[in-house]
Amino acid sequence: MLRSPNGDLTPSQSWLVFLTFFRISGAALDTIDRYYLEGWAGHSENMWATILKHAGMPVVDFGGDGKYVAEEDRNQRYFGLPNDGFEKNGSFGTMDIRLRAGRRKDVLWHPIKPPAVWLRQNRKRLVSMIKWQLDKLGLVRR
Repeated sequence: MLRSPNGDLTPSQSWLVFLTFFRISGAALDTIDRYYLEGWAGHSENMWATILKHAGMPVVDFGGDGKYVAEEDRNQRYFGLPNDGFEKNGSFGTMDIRLRAGRRKDVLWHPIKPPAVWLRQNRKRLVSMIKWQLDKLGLVRR
């Protein structure tokens, strides 16, 4: 999903970010625009950090516990476990759909859904997991 004009980027040279909340400078936007005009293409959550790192510009995380978080921002604004695969534990985990924010104040909580949406999404996830398991066991009719 990520393309550079000469196609020489390897997966180890790309970065993936979650852009639900972000702050970006005008210089960074100008850089991203220039790269797009030069033929770079892909999804913004993969492209933007990759372009900025490729251009030598800093990319930082304002919370959590990952390697791009400054010590003063560590587990501030949101918290989670780095590299936990698809578990996405913490206050900002896409796999843990919530009905309300957690008890810790001054922290971003995501996702929070109204009851009807919460029920629909959890039912959809459960059905998907059951179908996957049945398919794995060879019990799904095709």
